[in-house]
Amino acid sequence: MATGAKVKTKIEQPADSDTVSFLAPTAAKPANLNSTSTSRLSTSNQDGDPQLALDGNGDLAWSYTLQCIETWSPSVLLDHLNGNLFSIPARGYTPQAPFVNVRRMNGEVIALPHPYRLPLMFVGKYLWETLLGSLKDENADGLAWKAKQANVLHLSRLCQTLFAHAQAKAGEIDGGGMEKGWRCVVFDRLLVRFYKQWPANDSKSGLEFLALYGKKEYDRDALKYGASIILFSHLF
Repeated sequence: MATGAKVKTKIEQPADSDTVSFLAPTAAKPANLNSTSTSRLSTSNQDGDPQLALDGNGDLAWSYTLQCIETWSPSVLLDHLNGNLFSIPARGYTPQAPFVNVRRMNGEVIALPHPYRLPLMFVGKYLWETLLGSLKDENADGLAWKAKQANVLHLSRLCQTLFAHAQAKAGEIDGGGMEKGWRCVVFDRLLVRFYKQWPANDSKSGLEFLALYGKKEYDRDALKYGASIILFSHLF
């Protein structure tokens, strides 16, 4: 199985392809992410890393995404996204395998519960295709790219958050490491919104989602709805 860091510029049948490179920003690994006694990881950001900070609703803070968009030049943003890739393995292994290994561009391998494979693949597919579309434009300052870049960076940060929390869980000594029932609460909130065909991730949209569906909607195990999330991904 090839995993690599080679960038593919065409995506065909991603569920069966070997590897598809996707986007995720590099950030320092959280130094102190506590886990609960169950298989769900605490979403607190105890070490104060702004890239992993949450807002008052428990979502990844949109304010930090806007700060990056406002201070980075278009070329810096594109280089940042393009320079931090991850790949998803092909279905060339036992379907009952409890974990899927995601390889990052820096060589790190992240073990995730297998149900994350398809949702993560299609979140990444959207990010990658959006980036490729922006690179086709002669001017990266184009309006189409400007309208999407904040959401693209925020989704990319959510992928990084998933990876950082998974690393913290895998590194636990007393907790026994990664478990097949482990979930990343922050990333799963994104998948719940996808399941409800809600693509926006800004703060205002988050409040509108809560007003419409209520907090209990986030109690869903979003990974049980992988097929629905994949169908919705084609509507982006």
